[in-house]
Amino acid sequence: MVSCVLDTVIFVRGLINPHGYCGRIIFRHANAYRLIVSATTVQEMIQVFDRPSLARKIRGVAGLDRDAVMRAIAAATVVEPETTPPVSRDPKDDKFLAVAAAAQAGYLVSEDNDLYPPSVTTRRHGSSSRSRSATRAKRPIPISASSTKQAKTRSVKNCALERLIK
Repeated sequence: MVSCVLDTVIFVRGLINPHGYCGRIIFRHANAYRLIVSATTVQEMIQVFDRPSLARKIRGVAGLDRDAVMRAIAAATVVEPETTPPVSRDPKDDKFLAVAAAAQAGYLVSEDNDLYPPSVTTRRHGSSSRSRSATRAKRPIPISASSTKQAKTRSVKNCALERLIK
């Protein structure tokens, strides 16, 4: 079974739209992968889930709600990385890369551009600035156990998780 670290935004988007892409990753396909978390990533998730602004956006779909997410997180494999090297442009994202590397996770699933290599981003109609990732969460980042820097720059094409959730 493939092991995955899911960035907080995947859970947030899944709660907002349980039938959307992120919701399907969390709810419909939860048995297709082994979720990996750490105390630090869980703490961030809980803080984000408790925001009143998010609570207003969450749809009340039976069985596809915050309680279901919390059960999934509680059942996840907990890994505590020895170190959290600074490899991402956003230091808050380093914890997800560190957890993925420490667990030798197969994938890190995120919509955060800071976790994706530039080759996965796209330009909007001639704009020279970076925009959102080309395929958003649809292409998980393969993680290499040997180096989080290497993991960050590896190809993200033909991922097993992508085939699982189509």
